[in-house]
Amino acid sequence: MTVSAMPMTGNKIDVIDAVEDGFRRVFGNALPVIELAWAPYLAVLATQLVPMSFGSGSGMVILGGLIRSFGFLVFGTVFITRWQRYALLGETSPQHHMFSPAWQDVFFAALKLTLFVVVAWVILVWIALLPPRILTVFFPIVGGFTILVVSVRYSLVFPAAAIERSITFKDSWDTLQGNSWRLFAAAGICYVPFALVRVGLGFIGDGGGGWLVWLVCQVLGLIVLFISFGIVASLVSDTYRRLVANIGGGAFAA
Repeated sequence: MTVSAMPMTGNKIDVIDAVEDGFRRVFGNALPVIELAWAPYLAVLATQLVPMSFGSGSGMVILGGLIRSFGFLVFGTVFITRWQRYALLGETSPQHHMFSPAWQDVFFAALKLTLFVVVAWVILVWIALLPPRILTVFFPIVGGFTILVVSVRYSLVFPAAAIERSITFKDSWDTLQGNSWRLFAAAGICYVPFALVRVGLGFIGDGGGGWLVWLVCQVLGLIVLFISFGIVASLVSDTYRRLVANIGGGAFAA
């Protein structure tokens, strides 16, 4: 299904129209979303649930956390790669295997950005613990917000990698000059409502309703997360197509 291209005025993103387009692109293309997402979704779900059987020892807790994080990074990027190839190239069926060359480019870009966020966060926390301690709360909040803004400005590397036209983080930074706050606002508006739904599901799942309620909440929460990723990835793909690639013929082409 083709919908209107994300409106821009003088190469500036229209935040409200971009958000509306992001939602339409996912909910108006439900069948492709399901086809492209079901395998990586099940893989991510498995990596989130299997470590629950490891036991409660500190070593097992750490191992379980690493499996969850790495599994999410690996298979979450499979879905992002597939969805952005659909958005930009009109590729309506998944590749024969998950770990295509395009996925490798997206995965390593995501890994680099994840390492940047982790290192930056550790530095922020370390600085916040230095005297005077009044910065303990204030500095990580402001710094964390800054990290999110910077991460969004690097986001064009992902659609570029997905179609094997990789660009550098600096290229993404330069290209989004004048649009980074607009893209950040649009992505935030799209993501936050789903994040709140996941928080609500977490409260319900941990509310003592038993393992079945907890499992249902885990399953639904991951579905909600995939939907939010699809919407945000649509925004980023549109931005990349308009500002960098000028690609025609994709699923979201004008």
